[in-house]
Amino acid sequence: MEGDWIEYYCREGQYARVVEVARKCGGDVKWKYYEGLGLVLGDKLTEGISCLEPLLTHGEYGLAAAHLSLIAHQSCQTVDRDAIAQLEWKVEDVGSVGERGLQLASSALLHSGRHAEARKYVERLLRLSPSSGAAMVVSGWLEMADGNTRAAAKLFKTALSQDKGNLDAVLGELAALNPADGLQLANQLIVRYPRSTPPLAEKMRLLLATKDWTQALDTASRLLTLDPDNLAALEVRAVHQLVVAGDYAEAAVAVRRHTAAVEA
Repeated sequence: MEGDWIEYYCREGQYARVVEVARKCGGDVKWKYYEGLGLVLGDKLTEGISCLEPLLTHGEYGLAAAHLSLIAHQSCQTVDRDAIAQLEWKVEDVGSVGERGLQLASSALLHSGRHAEARKYVERLLRLSPSSGAAMVVSGWLEMADGNTRAAAKLFKTALSQDKGNLDAVLGELAALNPADGLQLANQLIVRYPRSTPPLAEKMRLLLATKDWTQALDTASRLLTLDPDNLAALEVRAVHQLVVAGDYAEAAVAVRRHTAAVEA
C-alpha cells in the first residue's frame, strides 16, 4: 500500500505526493493530517490551515496540527495575530498530551526542519516511555539530520529489535549504512514491495554513490516503468547523457522530459 511510504515522502520533501497519497487513502483523521502537512509544507498555506483546523481539538493529532497551523500562519503574507496567539498557547499546553501525540508532534517538527523543538518532544516521550520504538525512530532521523550516523544506526537497530516490520526504522538503517552494504537491504525492500517506487529510488541512489552507472540506469528504467514521471529517475538519465555519455542531443531530450514532469 502506498500509504506505507507516507513518512518517506515527507522526509524526501515530496509534498505533492504526500497530499496525493493522503487523499487517495481516505478521509479519516490520519490521512486528513497528512494532507494538511503536505499542503502546509508544500506552501499551500490557506488550504493547509483549513484542512488542519478540525484536527486542532483531536486528542492525538491536535498538537502536531497546531504546530503545522502555527508554521502556516507565521508564513502567510497577511498575518492573523489572534490565530497565532491561540496556537502558541496550544503548543505550550502539552501537559495532557499522550505518547502518540508527542510522537506525531516530534515527527511534524522534524519534517518542518524544526529539530530543536522536535528533540524536546522526543525527550519528553522517552521520559514517559523509555523503550518507545516510535521515539527512537524520530530520534534516529534527527541524528541523521545532524550527521551523527553511528548514533542514528544504534537507535534504528533498537527500534527494529522491538518491531522488525517498522518500515521507517528499516529505511533509517538503510540510510545509515555505507552504499555497498546498503544494496542488499535495498534489494530486500524491492522484493517486499515490488510495486512501490521508493525501494528502487533508494537502490538507484546507492548505485550512484558507488558510481555503478550501468545498474543505476537499469534501476532508473524500472522506476520509470512504475512511475513514468519519476523525477529522480529522469534526473539520473539526464545527468548520464550529459556527463557520462556526452550525448548532448539525448541530454536535451531528457532535460525537457524532466522539466515537463516538474511542471506537471
